[in-house]
Amino acid sequence: MKNGVVEVVLERDTASRQRGCLINEFKTKVSQFEKDSINSDIATLKLNWDKTKRNNVSQFEKDLIKKDINIISAFIKKVIDRFKG
Repeated sequence: MKNGVVEVVLERDTASRQRGCLINEFKTKVSQFEKDSINSDIATLKLNWDKTKRNNVSQFEKDLIKKDINIISAFIKKVIDRFKG
């Protein structure tokens, strides 16, 4: 039974190290251009959202779009924070 526990711990440790290596590799491969591009995309989405609010769009549609933009923005910010960290 002990060997099984040790194997599980070793597998978790190995998986954790692999994740760390992948994140570090990802950080080094993301250029400033790509980071700026993501920020530009977010700004474009926000600009288009402002235009959409002025048009004849139902409140339901506006709420769905706003929710989607918030989800996408939060995800992109998490990705950028990973690169910075």
